[in-house]
Amino acid sequence: MLSGCGNYNYKQPSVTEPNAMLSIASDQSGLMSAQMFSSFDDAECTAPGYVMAAFNFSKENSRTLLVQPGKPLHVLATFQRTSGARVAGELIEVGSRYCNNLIAFTPELGHVYSLRQTASESKCQVELVDLRSGLPPTTFEALEVRGNCTRGIY
Repeated sequence: MLSGCGNYNYKQPSVTEPNAMLSIASDQSGLMSAQMFSSFDDAECTAPGYVMAAFNFSKENSRTLLVQPGKPLHVLATFQRTSGARVAGELIEVGSRYCNNLIAFTPELGHVYSLRQTASESKCQVELVDLRSGLPPTTFEALEVRGNCTRGIY
């Protein structure tokens, strides 16, 4: 279940403060039931995360937000794929599959970034692009998902 959907608690800098922009888009493969993007202070997700964006049922969705430049940003992208069956007319959950990706990068002042988690039958991955260069930022890192980052959508 995607409990954080629409309950965004990521604190954006104000438009008058130095900022960069991050556009987060949902996956369009049709493989995902729900997606959540959360920011964390570190690569272990030790402190509670802040929901940046959440999407249900792979509908065309995106969310653009301001991020603080010059400070490393850790983003955990999580998707859930749920399969169900009808028993006596009632839909029940048969199984869920989760996939987590953890990335880090340091946004640059005035830059605009595009972030998307994509899925196939065998894996998921995150694509981050600096729209000025059309390439991933030089500070981009795909990190091992460990510690508290291993949980599913909560």
